[in-house]
This record gives sequence, C-alpha cells and structure tokens, in this order.
Amino acid sequence: MYTDLFRVAQRVLLLIIFIVLSYEGKSRTLKDSLFVFIGEKISLERDRNDKMSGIDTIINGQDTLFSGWQRLSFKYDAKYRILDKIYGDYDKDTIDFILYDHEGNPEVAEHNTVMVFVSKHNGVLYHETYQYFPMYMTTEGRWASPYSVQDYNHPYRDSITVEPEIIPFKDEVYFSVIHLHPDKIAKIYSPQYFEIRDRKAYTRYGNYPEDLFKLKLQTVLKARGIYIN
Repeated sequence: MYTDLFRVAQRVLLLIIFIVLSYEGKSRTLKDSLFVFIGEKISLERDRNDKMSGIDTIINGQDTLFSGWQRLSFKYDAKYRILDKIYGDYDKDTIDFILYDHEGNPEVAEHNTVMVFVSKHNGVLYHETYQYFPMYMTTEGRWASPYSVQDYNHPYRDSITVEPEIIPFKDEVYFSVIHLHPDKIAKIYSPQYFEIRDRKAYTRYGNYPEDLFKLKLQTVLKARGIYIN
C-alpha cells in the first residue's frame, strides 16, 4: 500500500516539474532534436555497468537530478528497426537510444511494435521518459493504437483537438481487468471506448499515428516545453 502511494507521489512530482518547465523558454515550434517513429524492437537491455544512474528522468532531451530521497533511474540500451518516420530527421533504418526507467521494468519493452518519442542531447539520443504508444495493425493495413486513457485525461486535456475513433484492428486488442475493482474498471476503461467481457477490456476506439502525434504535442510534450501551441 505504502509503495503504491509512493509511486503515485512520484508521478505527481514529475508532472509538476514538467508543467513548471513548460514555462521556461517558450517556443511555438517543435525542438529540432525531437524524432518520432514507429519501430520494431530489436533489443532492449539493462546497462549492467550502470548500477544506478545519476539521471532521474529525461525532459526535453535533458537529464534531471532529483533530491536524495528520490530513487534514481535504471539505464537501458535500446535498439529498434524503424518502420515509419512520423516526425524529425534520421537517415538510418535502425536506431539506438538510451532509455531510463524508475521501476527497472520498462513497460515499452512489453510491446514489439511501438511509436516512440526520442530527443538528442549532446549527440546522444534519449527516450522521452515513458512516452510511447503500442501499435497494432488494422484490417486496412495501417498502424493504430488503442484509446489512450492517460493522454486523453492529461491535465492539459482542454488543449486536445483530436478525437478517438473506431479502429478496425486486425486482431482483438484487450487489457486484463481481473485484478481491478469494478469502480476502477469503469473509470479507466470507459464503456464509451471499451467493451468489458471475460474479465478483459476490449478496445473499440483508438487513433492513427498522425493524431497520436498531435495528442502528445498538445499534452505531455506541451507540458515538457517541447511544443507550445
């Protein structure tokens, strides 16, 4: 219980810092260092030579160090095959970048194909902490991602101009809800966007890459000061 409360407090603190940073050096264009792509995981491995990184998180391609009570991040080396370029310049078919995760178990590693946000700092590419979308093929042969509860409920949600739409996924996309209380299920997996059956939340709505990019621009990336609309 106390661990869960600590994690919540951790995320709240990160959000506050992101919002504060958004007011520094405002720009109405995207940072040149940002690169967004859809990629297939080749490898994602913990850097065993970095027992506990002095970097806590990556905001706008830069590292941030928290106070002593804050547990710092685990460092990972990631390599992906680029399937589609969404934003930014990059002239190779594969990409290597550094990823940091507070829990030591990156959620992005659970998916083979993702839309990833990275930034360059001092010549090195870093994953914008926690910023990715799992991607799935549709019956039309396009990539898409399920309705993003977290992004559509971001504190900057009033800035959002895109809307979720019904997506014809090639295979059913679902999330287990077996360990969630019914009230929690209704809050996280709204029946407006998900169908609950067999202790699973089946995705009905989602977005294609272009709108997913806009969704991040208008919420998290705006909060981090990468883009101000």
